[in-house]
Amino acid sequence: MRLLSGILIFVFLFASCHKEPEIPISKPVQFDKKEYAQDLISERINNKPEQPVRKTSKKSKKTETVKKENPQKITEQKEIVQPPADTVKLQIMWAKAKSDTSKLARQKTVFEFDSSTATGLLLKVTPADSTANLRISQIIDPTGKSDGPFGREIDYPISEKGIYKVIVSESLMQGDPYSGKFEFDVKLLWKKYKPQQ
Repeated sequence: MRLLSGILIFVFLFASCHKEPEIPISKPVQFDKKEYAQDLISERINNKPEQPVRKTSKKSKKTETVKKENPQKITEQKEIVQPPADTVKLQIMWAKAKSDTSKLARQKTVFEFDSSTATGLLLKVTPADSTANLRISQIIDPTGKSDGPFGREIDYPISEKGIYKVIVSESLMQGDPYSGKFEFDVKLLWKKYKPQQ
């Protein structure tokens, strides 16, 4: 009896090990990232709801509603479309955090983190291209006060404890908008700063 049950278990295990998985496996596909970004922008433009424009005349108090027509092609549009801002929540471990990310041209990237009990922040932006037009645009403290613009690296004293937001984007006064990869580093500091006047 033991021999028969041992053989059955062996056959069952042997048969089940050679089964093909029922879940289909997909392989990565190469695609054009710039064309994909253009498709996303065009879909966003085409999916905007039509906004009515109201006209009133002084003689009559009737209000007419006229619908604006959306242009069919992106090339006909003169307005520069800005991609939405991305928010990256950083987890501070051992008083520092690092994020490797990328951005589209004219896109703002917002980094959020908790300042804990620190008295200062050391912030650094390092783009893949050293000549890239990229900087720390604003630092927003937990009370909503903002400060900036800054360069690529700053030692910033803080007085409020809580969630800070750091906005990284291009300088509008310099060169072309940057699109590509960059690193964002934050270190919490506990040191005395000179009082600001």
